Amino acid sequence: MQNKKLYIRLISATAFMLSSVLFTACSTSKSSVEKKTPEPSPTDSVKEFVPLHPPVVVPHSWKDAK
Repeated sequence: MQNKKLYIRLISATAFMLSSVLFTACSTSKSSVEKKTPEPSPTDSVKEFVPLHPPVVVPHSWKDAK
């Protein structure tokens, strides 16, 4: 009977310790993520899009299978 009570107390203490460690770890990681959030990049001042290369055209005949 004595061992059963000791076992229950040990399990309860372990569960409490693990839940507090998990809570602390989650709250710490969440606060560090909020601090490391990158700032949004500024919008481009160019109104028209200028392509960086010419369009790629692959010659095909209408008889070619897809």
